[in-house]
Amino acid sequence: MTLIVEDGSNVPNSNTYADLATVRAYALDRGVVLSAVDSELEPLVFKSMDYLESFRSNYKGAKTSDDQSLQFPREGVYIDNVLIDDDVIPQTLIDSECQSVMAINDGYDLFTVVEGGFIKMEKVDVIETEYSETVGTRNQTYFPMINASLNPLLKATYLTTVRV
Repeated sequence: MTLIVEDGSNVPNSNTYADLATVRAYALDRGVVLSAVDSELEPLVFKSMDYLESFRSNYKGAKTSDDQSLQFPREGVYIDNVLIDDDVIPQTLIDSECQSVMAINDGYDLFTVVEGGFIKMEKVDVIETEYSETVGTRNQTYFPMINASLNPLLKATYLTTVRV
């Protein structure tokens, strides 16, 4: 399958934010050499885009068109309190794609299955909590560079504590 770059103009059937030259240059600037064979690198880009698209419900703003192929371009996206034009693909998103490709190239699976225990039930007075047998054995890889690049594009999440 051929890469079709979304440039912010709502390119039909787009499937990436970065072309192969951009991905390779980004990696090379960081001392990483990716395959010079397009057919070997393209699947990594598609996997990277699967990962970026998995955040669809967490991205700020709204898609500029109901029929666009990817989650960007978007309207109403602020980065550092600056409104990003709705015909621009944020550089931080392109960087996230390149970082994802590098992680996949290094053998990481961005969709690692999380295993392990979670609280099932605990009892404090009338409140009960039970723990599973495998508490603390989560096997999930964390990608700080990818997450840091994506963070400005994601909605803030807040936890509310309610006293009962």
